[in-house]
Amino acid sequence: MTIDADDEQLKLNPDTIINIKTDEGSDSASIQTLKPTVDIDKVIQLASSQISLWLTAKGIRPGAIGTMNKDSFASGVSKMIDESDTYESRVKQVEKYRKVEKEFWDKILKVYHPVWVANGAIDNSDIFTSTAYVQTVFPQPRPMQTRMELLKELDEAIGIGLESRRGALKALYPEWSDSEIDEKLAEIDAERTFNALFEVGDGEEQNRD
Repeated sequence: MTIDADDEQLKLNPDTIINIKTDEGSDSASIQTLKPTVDIDKVIQLASSQISLWLTAKGIRPGAIGTMNKDSFASGVSKMIDESDTYESRVKQVEKYRKVEKEFWDKILKVYHPVWVANGAIDNSDIFTSTAYVQTVFPQPRPMQTRMELLKELDEAIGIGLESRRGALKALYPEWSDSEIDEKLAEIDAERTFNALFEVGDGEEQNRD
């Protein structure tokens, strides 16, 4: 980069001797180098504000992310997305899709299914009644929990009487059958009884000593 100098005739070679011609009326001609550097913090601030605006445009309120820098940018964006409030957006979408689902299943039951039966296209020849309908349930999503967070939540719920041991096991092991849960409860009770008897016996031994 040249300042106040005529650089039209400069040859860009490593072994070139450069004769700077000062522009008329200037006495501070010089040659400097430009370093390809960027203010990372300002770029990160711009990126985070763009992400925030994008989430807002999608009907999602971005959560608080605090101060981000080049070391915490990835975790900051992740926190923003994790804490985004999607409730309002989800309510609108559920209303829309509940209507779409109803129209879809009404058409299947009352329009397409009778035609399929008449043409022998399906094995089931039964006709649905005029009042038959399919209800689509949109469950409320639950936030992701670690195993320790779930255990703490269940322990507190059992402690204040809002959850049973059976319910806690069902939450921890949703794939277990009722018989498997019964076996685990019996195993826990047996171990507690054994430990209690062991403590009583140990206490009597100490008293005799």
